[in-house]
Amino acid sequence: MICWLALFISLVTASTVAVATCSHPAESATKQAAIEFEQRWLDILQRHDAAALECMLAPEFTDISYKGAVRPREQVLRELPKRSSEYQQHLDDLTVQLLDKVAVVRGVNIITDQENKPVARIRFTDLLQFSDNHWQAVAAQETAEQ
Repeated sequence: MICWLALFISLVTASTVAVATCSHPAESATKQAAIEFEQRWLDILQRHDAAALECMLAPEFTDISYKGAVRPREQVLRELPKRSSEYQQHLDDLTVQLLDKVAVVRGVNIITDQENKPVARIRFTDLLQFSDNHWQAVAAQETAEQ
């Protein structure tokens, strides 16, 4: 009985610590805050910061890549270290549509090489949810422009 109690307490403690590692900045449910979230998301991807990315993606997050692959949150996190650092990226043409506590963010991710020459333009739509005073990504879809 004591072993089960000790196991239960250690599991509760471990899960509490895991939740506590995500410290979200206080945000507002505004268009500007959603745009700032998108920029932080891109910065986190470029730094390969898995812990920060895990906090930004809701547990139910799903991405549809520019190649059409459906990637759940766990796969996105697992593949983060494999992302190339060879290219630079910046966001352009951002628009935000607020629907109560949900933001639909659309834009273009412009990818350039080391000489700042455009390599690709990826049009995207991200679905963000505002909860507990911060945004989290729920879904993303990318399409390569021809």
